Amino acid sequence: MAHQYWRVLVTAVADSGAGYVTADEVEMRDAIGGASICAGGSAISSSEVDLNGQGLAIYAFDGLTSSYWVSDTGPAQWIGYHFASSVEIVEIALHEPGGAGQIALGRGAGQAQQEG
Repeated sequence: MAHQYWRVLVTAVADSGAGYVTADEVEMRDAIGGASICAGGSAISSSEVDLNGQGLAIYAFDGLTSSYWVSDTGPAQWIGYHFASSVEIVEIALHEPGGAGQIALGRGAGQAQQEG
């Protein structure tokens, strides 16, 4: 189903107890293995930490692996995108800072939010 708001909710992290979430890129795709369609909208997040020009949600959608988003600490952090019009997302990929890896989440892993 198509929606304007899509997000990834992270409920637990395995990072030696720091308790925050990071991503240098978040790709939301309308086809498995396709390109990210995040353009023309705006980044949204549960929180963000400004680290002297890094850490803001917009950096997870800028196409650069040299910039990144960092959440505040605490449970249930999320990062998402508000599209200009409704889209159906079938795959979401999270890229970890420093090229540590990519997590591809298939259909049903992302959360859509009804408009209004």
